[in-house]
Amino acid sequence: MPASLYGEFRCDTPYDLALAALQAVGPLTGTSKDSPLGWSIYTGDLVSHDPQSQLSRAYVEYTENSVFGMFKNYITGPVFAALGNHDSNPEAIDAPHNLPGPLGQQQSWNYDHVAGLWQHEGWIDAAAAQQARTHYGAYSIKNHFGLRVITFNTDFWYRANFLNFINTTDPDNSGMFKFMIQELQAAEDAGERVWI
Repeated sequence: MPASLYGEFRCDTPYDLALAALQAVGPLTGTSKDSPLGWSIYTGDLVSHDPQSQLSRAYVEYTENSVFGMFKNYITGPVFAALGNHDSNPEAIDAPHNLPGPLGQQQSWNYDHVAGLWQHEGWIDAAAAQQARTHYGAYSIKNHFGLRVITFNTDFWYRANFLNFINTTDPDNSGMFKFMIQELQAAEDAGERVWI
């Protein structure tokens, strides 16, 4: 049974409900372009949970463009976004860059796309966008309050991500843990507080 205009239990959020929620942020928080929110965190899974036969790369890109554009219009202040397992196509699949040949780059289109969107919206700078392209959508940035925000792509540890099973001799074949360790050590050395 399809969801009603403003949602149903066990259904993705319909467009009208999402739009109404975003339109309510300013009035409910008393924020505006002149008096913005400090920042927002978005934890991913903005693409619908439809069967794979109804999804495509074009649909994922369209959804990311649309939803991040809505965020920019209705949420003031920076949004620190991370990817969820449904924010790719096919869902929950990420290819470690160390796979042979072009196999390791087969999901790079999405990291390039979201990094570009996040930078375009002004939420991250060029250096963080380059990190996001390199580290599967993960980045580290110090916000305007001095807090370091580090995102971490956990999609590699979904059982459905069969590409992660190609090289099981390396427990960090994506380099995500190495990236996180380096960022946390640099933050500790600099005396920074961190949110992951």
